This record gives sequence, C-alpha cells and structure tokens, in this order.
Amino acid sequence: TFSDLLQRWEKRVGNEPKQNQSLQDGVRIEELFTPTPEIYKAIVQLVSQLTSEKSVDWEHFCKVIHSQESHLFVLSNLLDNSMKVIGMLTMVSALSPSGWKIWIEDVVVDKDHRGRGYAKLLIRHAKSAAAQWGADDLMLTSRPTRVAANALYVSEKFLKKDTNVYYLPL
Repeated sequence: TFSDLLQRWEKRVGNEPKQNQSLQDGVRIEELFTPTPEIYKAIVQLVSQLTSEKSVDWEHFCKVIHSQESHLFVLSNLLDNSMKVIGMLTMVSALSPSGWKIWIEDVVVDKDHRGRGYAKLLIRHAKSAAAQWGADDLMLTSRPTRVAANALYVSEKFLKKDTNVYYLPL
C-alpha cells in the first residue's frame, strides 16, 4: 500500500549507507554531502567522458548533492598517496502510486581506470543501498552501443524491460 511505501521512505531518511565504505585495494565508495571544488572538477571530467551533450555547472552540482531525491556516489582510489575520484553513480528516488523506484543515472568510470571492475563495485553498491532503503525496484537505462555496460547489468541480474524511453528537452 502507499502507506507502506511512505513508511519505507521515512525509514530510509535515517538509514543512509555509510558515508565512507572501504572496499578493496585502497578503493572506497562514498556519498557526497558537501560540495568541494576538487570533487566538482572530478565530476565535470567524468561527465565529459559520459556525454558531450551536457556539462555540469557549480550551482547544479550543489543542487544534486543537497537534493533529498538524488544521491551522488563517488568511487575513489588511493593514487599517489591521495584519494582520487575515478568513478561515479547517481541514484534518484521516485515515489509514485505504483511503487518506489530508484533510478541509476550517470554511471561512469574514468577512461584510464576502466576494465578493473570498478563499475561493478558501483552497481553492487547501488543494489545494496536500494535494498537497504526498501525500494521496490532499481531501474536504469543504457544505450545499446554501450556493450560492456549492458553486459555488466545483465550479469548483475538486471532484467531488460520491454518499453520505450522518451524524453522532451525543456
């Protein structure tokens, strides 16, 4: 029922994933809560590798981090004795009468660090967080030309929906 969805949503507010999750080999995933120029620069670089159609300005970056519906996670690695952001993933929450869906958006690993399983770590983190929060579905879209990404999603048990995705630029 919708009341159940609302209770799960309210529960989620106090049930954030740990801010710093140590993983393996100096790698960690953390949700951003405070915008910094250094992280902003890394996000701009990652977004430019994802698409040439969009850019991120500082104001928008801050809005994403402070939004209750968006959760921007960065994957950092210990490089040259300091933590460097080398990947990101955004989770966007949509509560509707048909259920609570969390959408994965903007999954990208820096081109110099691909092929090492970092995208899999990000996807598994998103799966764990969505389950912990009590969402009904974890959704994502991916262009058919992104062969490696699509293979990853299938290997992580995502099911392909028979649907069309439409957008209207505003």
